[in-house]
Amino acid sequence: MVIAQHGITGTPLHLMGQFADCGIRKGNVATNWQNIALEWLPKDLMDKIKKWCDENKKDIKFASKQFFNEISNISAADIKKIEDESYKSAKEFITAFRAQGTASKVIKVLTQN
Repeated sequence: MVIAQHGITGTPLHLMGQFADCGIRKGNVATNWQNIALEWLPKDLMDKIKKWCDENKKDIKFASKQFFNEISNISAADIKKIEDESYKSAKEFITAFRAQGTASKVIKVLTQN
């Protein structure tokens, strides 16, 4: 049996390897990517987003639509920070999930037609 586990962002990395032992082959970490992006947005933009959330009583995940243009136009330096942190985090998740070296297997499955 192959299982996809939704919402593993908050799972401690040292427990991730146990997922594979239980048949979990995919873990969704969308909140992780959201958190990284928000953490590395320019402070003035993040302050505006937080203010909008407070005023509109909305969760921060709903702010991306409202601030799409401003988020899309952050500096190259800020984008680089987000990319670097995302890469670091992805590597940590892949290692913890014991999935190093599996990219060729994924490519093989995806290209079999």
